[in-house]
Amino acid sequence: MRLRLISIISGAIAALTLGYYGFVNYFPSYSFHIFLGFSLIVALAPLAVVKYLEDLRKRAIDEMLPQFLDDLGEAYSIGLTLFQAIEESSKRDYGPLTKELKKLVIQLSWGSEFEKSFLSFSKRIGTELVRKTSALLLEALRLGGDLKVTFSELAKFVRRLLELNRERESQFRPYLLIIYVSVLIFVVVAIILYQSFFAPILGEQTEARFLRVPIKPENFKSLFLDMAIMEAIFGGLTIGKLGEGSYAAGLKHAVILLVAVTLAFIAFF
Repeated sequence: MRLRLISIISGAIAALTLGYYGFVNYFPSYSFHIFLGFSLIVALAPLAVVKYLEDLRKRAIDEMLPQFLDDLGEAYSIGLTLFQAIEESSKRDYGPLTKELKKLVIQLSWGSEFEKSFLSFSKRIGTELVRKTSALLLEALRLGGDLKVTFSELAKFVRRLLELNRERESQFRPYLLIIYVSVLIFVVVAIILYQSFFAPILGEQTEARFLRVPIKPENFKSLFLDMAIMEAIFGGLTIGKLGEGSYAAGLKHAVILLVAVTLAFIAFF
């Protein structure tokens, strides 16, 4: 959370600085709109990187969760207590999950209640899969029974959920490409319209009227760029919402599209 806050503040400061420089020196010319595009990239990029790294960490933890549950069941079956099984598991390599397990072991060794410590453990990790698994595990401990069977069934349950998530991601990839291609098509159409229609007909000094507002040929470039920037941002956020269930997850796509759009307008306009 602290790293995310730092990324938001640093990105906002850098974006405001860049935007202010562009406003003072280039407003209202086309160059100002280019600066606006880079300002949005600078504002969103730090948060997008932090979110991407967080997602990688959470994905790595979810992928190792079934193996952790299987190891817990095996350790419990040879006579270890649940605390001893978790302590032994914390010595193994589960990627980012190992660090959280060591924190859990420390809490339990200090005499903290198991339920409270486990809830804290799932909250720190923050993935939906870990929260569901923790809730099922705690309920199984309350009801009693063979914990080896409980751990084995939980591992199967988690593996099935991971398979469903992978299937959903593979099914969504064509829709992701559609949004990327739609932004690309808009940029190509804007470039063709300007170079083949607006620039030759209007000339450099002629003014046109658009929605009853006088517009110079250069203003059409700014208008197209602003529209492309909006499409890139909302297209990226839509990808995140549809594909991963979170608008924040779409920030990386928004940044990629913003960079592509801004560079395309610099290169071809």
